[in-house]
Amino acid sequence: PITGIRVEHACRLLISEMEVRNATLKGIHVGVTGWYECNVAHVRISLEMDMRSSPGSIGLHYERATDSLVNSVVIIGYETGMRSDSSSNDFHQIHIWNVPAQGPLVQCFHCNGWNDSYHQCYADSPFNGDEPCYGFLVTVPFQRIVAGRVYCNDFVPDNKAIGIQIKQGATHGTYMGNHFTASNGHRIAAAIAGDLDSACIIGNSYAHTVIAGRVCQVPSGGGGLSAMPVMELVAEGRSHALPCP
Repeated sequence: PITGIRVEHACRLLISEMEVRNATLKGIHVGVTGWYECNVAHVRISLEMDMRSSPGSIGLHYERATDSLVNSVVIIGYETGMRSDSSSNDFHQIHIWNVPAQGPLVQCFHCNGWNDSYHQCYADSPFNGDEPCYGFLVTVPFQRIVAGRVYCNDFVPDNKAIGIQIKQGATHGTYMGNHFTASNGHRIAAAIAGDLDSACIIGNSYAHTVIAGRVCQVPSGGGGLSAMPVMELVAEGRSHALPCP
């Protein structure tokens, strides 16, 4: 198993306008020992349609690189499409998908980087046999997933996929304007599930093929990990503080 591009330690780097093909372990692995501004733009990371990925494969892996910008990336064929373990990075317009011959797509996005953001990202049909699979797997606080979408096609067993899974302790996330849908007969088990404490979930749309997790909530006060202003409603010149949910 090989890695296509491995960035050990860098800053002010741009990887752009290229295709990384048939790197079965990792397509691009950024920041093994760290630093900042390791940017990726207009890149395709893919396996051949009949080539199987290696166990534990990741298409794009940000291990230790902060303040980076990633945009216009397509990732095809890996167990984890994109994973961030760093912090304060911005991921924009990333499309992730697989076909069964390449192996499972356990999670399209593994959001394990503190204070990262995901904007207009497409989790296209995660599948893992009869085991759970995820569009976005959120494992640390302060994630922002905005204007994205999760889709489950005919590769996805009915009632197995979860759109956004928020693990215990991954609080203070913002999930706005996302869309969740699936083809008929391949329903999404839950659009949003897990630890919803202090999560702002608003403006999302849920197709009839979503079984559960059609959530809309605005946290009000409290929060523990971080200060959260109490939400107030103003009517006829009087303000009314809302209690914590």
